[in-house]
Amino acid sequence: MNQHRLITQFAQITQFITWPFLWFISHVLFRIHISGREYITSAQSPFIIISNHTSFYDSFLFRLILGCWTSKLPLRFMAVRKFKWPILNM
Repeated sequence: MNQHRLITQFAQITQFITWPFLWFISHVLFRIHISGREYITSAQSPFIIISNHTSFYDSFLFRLILGCWTSKLPLRFMAVRKFKWPILNM
């Protein structure tokens, strides 16, 4: 079995395990409403999601948005707090 397939299977297993907890926390404790989910779930893979902020919680929220059974895995995240060029930090 190649490495990419192992990574994908690991991502699917962790998505399946964590999604119910994330759903409970977001819908029962915090009452988070997600709008625009259809744009992400209908996108063809691979795709890039770019947010305008850096947050530890983004990876968990994207798992919640994608749902328990998704073909969009594995997810990868990259974030920076400050760019080398000042104009990019505006």
